[in-house]
Amino acid sequence: MSDSLDLLDGVAALIVANVPGTAYNPAGTYTAGQVGIFNMLMPTAPDEAIALTWVPQVEHPSMPQGVGLLQVRCRGAANVPRRPVELLDQISTLFLGRMAIHLTPTLQIMQVRERVRAPLGMDESKRWDWTDNYTLDVAYTPTTARPAGGNW
Repeated sequence: MSDSLDLLDGVAALIVANVPGTAYNPAGTYTAGQVGIFNMLMPTAPDEAIALTWVPQVEHPSMPQGVGLLQVRCRGAANVPRRPVELLDQISTLFLGRMAIHLTPTLQIMQVRERVRAPLGMDESKRWDWTDNYTLDVAYTPTTARPAGGNW
């Protein structure tokens, strides 16, 4: 795998363990009543869904550390405008103020620095869409060029 995909998988697992009704299946298939979690794409179904996207922004040149944006996008069922906000509020309790969230033995979110929330509007099926964007400090898996402790 890659650190980017491992980060998305780890965040999805954290959400599933703490937000009732959510489910994560990398194949993208869900049963009725589940709030499906997807990577990088908001599908047309199911109605209630969460899409996670990781955007690396600043990478340290000599250490396996960086800063990036985690987008958590939530959509509710038709004519239920409050549901995405409810989901985002539950998810935010998992991240805001947290430090040292271990996702794999070599990958961790060192710090969740901030969150910006925004409405994305309503689609043609009358499903509301909102997003929370978190700034994360991340310790990546060490590499030859960026070893643990730095390459100086």
